[in-house]
Amino acid sequence: MASEKNIQAKQITVDTIKTLIENSNAVVLVDYQGLSVANINDLRAKLREVDTEFKIFKNTLTKRALDDLKINLDEAMAGPNAIAFSTDSIAPLKVIADFAKEHDTLSMKIGVIDGEVTELDTLNQLAALPSRDGLLTMLAGGMIGIVKDLSIALDLYGQQLDDGTTVEEKPEVKEEPKTEEETPVEEQPEETKEEATEEVVEEKPETVEEATE
Repeated sequence: MASEKNIQAKQITVDTIKTLIENSNAVVLVDYQGLSVANINDLRAKLREVDTEFKIFKNTLTKRALDDLKINLDEAMAGPNAIAFSTDSIAPLKVIADFAKEHDTLSMKIGVIDGEVTELDTLNQLAALPSRDGLLTMLAGGMIGIVKDLSIALDLYGQQLDDGTTVEEKPEVKEEPKTEEETPVEEQPEETKEEATEEVVEEKPETVEEATE
């Protein structure tokens, strides 16, 4: 009877681990050897602030849960392990990395981030990234800068004329004196058609009758 209860208890623990993994975007195996109970409680409290659960299970039960989910973390299963479970892919990594700076016996080993097995080097790189809130703040700051620059550009454009100069800078056009070549045709002296006709009539030779007389 005791053995059956023990088996049931272990299965409940395996199912709990599976549920935690399935509901998490970040699952991080941590070597906590060397930390005191007070240190572990302090780390657990800091992780709780970023909605992360910090659990310690037997490796055999953790491996059973991982095997059921077709996740292979066998290379990191040796030694004492604690597991951080979080819906945030970055926040727990940053907390653990920062805590490890003051407690060198603590270290991340391997993780499952957004469904992908993630090695230690990548975990450390992710831990160095800004948090989600930090990224949103940076994005908002960049967008504000763009809007500000656009506003200044539009204001300057609104002050400009089509030729690209402002009203104050627009050069005054001075009328240059006209040359003889530019003098309008009507101002130049010219014989009219009537005068030309009269001259032709005066030079016309005598008629036949005048010659006969």
